[in-house]
Amino acid sequence: MKILFVCTGNTCRSPMAEGIMKDLIKKEKLNIEEVKSAGLIAREGMPVSENSVKALEKFGIDISKYKASVIKEEDLEEADIILTMTSDHEDMILQAMPKYSHKVFTLSDYVDDSREDISDPYGGSQKEYDITADIILEKLKKLIEKLKKKGY
Repeated sequence: MKILFVCTGNTCRSPMAEGIMKDLIKKEKLNIEEVKSAGLIAREGMPVSENSVKALEKFGIDISKYKASVIKEEDLEEADIILTMTSDHEDMILQAMPKYSHKVFTLSDYVDDSREDISDPYGGSQKEYDITADIILEKLKKLIEKLKKKGY
């Protein structure tokens, strides 16, 4: 299985999701082939937000070397599941590429059937980044359980 996380600029939420998910997969020894992230309007090669790095340090996860990438059709094609941080991200992908509708979901909708968007902490305080990281972690723990039930 290949998982793609998507947010706006790929410097805050989706890299945090990628880093946390890779850590959880390693700890749970799941058979997940690839975890990536990308942004809908990312600036290619932009470093991850320093506050995102700090937010994940408390979990022992290092994303300091991560560089942003803009989403490409090949990313959508290769992913088995595409998880967005907000319903707007999901809508933008589906409007541009409706053929991927069978595998594009908001993270919240996929793991707990809620339409809760994960707010962008960009430009906010460290506390806002920490809260966002905590929300993403809780959602990804649910994702791990769902994947385990599916045999991964």
